Amino acid sequence: GHIRTLATDQHRLWIGSSTGLSYLDGQHISQSVPASVLPSGAHIIHLAQYRGQLLVGTSEGLFIASDSDKLRAYETTSGVINDPIEMLFADSKGNLWIGGKQRLLQLTGHTLVEEVTEIKGRTSPWFVSAFEDRAGNLWFGSRTHGLQRLRYDGTASLGKKAGLDEPYVWTFGKQGDGILAGTNAGLYLLKNHQFTPLIQDARLPNHVVYS
Repeated sequence: GHIRTLATDQHRLWIGSSTGLSYLDGQHISQSVPASVLPSGAHIIHLAQYRGQLLVGTSEGLFIASDSDKLRAYETTSGVINDPIEMLFADSKGNLWIGGKQRLLQLTGHTLVEEVTEIKGRTSPWFVSAFEDRAGNLWFGSRTHGLQRLRYDGTASLGKKAGLDEPYVWTFGKQGDGILAGTNAGLYLLKNHQFTPLIQDARLPNHVVYS
C-alpha cells in the first residue's frame, strides 16, 4: 500500500500505510493493525514514539498502538483528541506537540499544557511539520504561516522578511549549521535567520518538496 509515515523503536521500523500499521523486524514485514480495524473512515497520517509508546495519528484522532495489536484512544486531561492529526512530534524535553484542526496542542504525558488556536490574535494555525535544532529550538512548518520558531525564552516568525516567499513549509532537515526547509516553491536553506533558495527549477521533478 501507499506508505505515509515511518517511526522506529529499539527493535523495529514501524510503517503507516494505506493498508494499516505494519513493522519491519529484520527482513520480514508483519502487519500489526490492518486498515479494516481502524476507526470507521480513518487512515494513518503520522507515527511517533513517545515515552515508550507508539502513537498513531489518524484522520479521526490520536491513538496508542497496544500490545494486543489494537488501537486505543490517547486520553488527555481534556479528553480524547478527535482532530485529524496533521503533525505529531515529540521533543527532547518530554513534550508532545500535536497539530490538529486549526490548533496546536502541547502535552506533557497525558496533561494538556497549552492549546494555541490563534496566531497574532487573528488567524488559526495549521501546522504540518516540526523540527528541533541542536540548541533546543523548535521549528514548526505551517500551511498558512510559513516557519514559526518556538524558544522557551520567546518565539519568532520567519517569513517573507527573512527571504521565505512561500508560506507552506512541508518538511525540515539538517545541513551543516543550517536547516533545510521543503516548501511548495522548492527547497530553502535557513542560516543566521535568513532563507536562501537552493533548488527551485527543473532539477526538481516536482516544485513541491514534501520530504
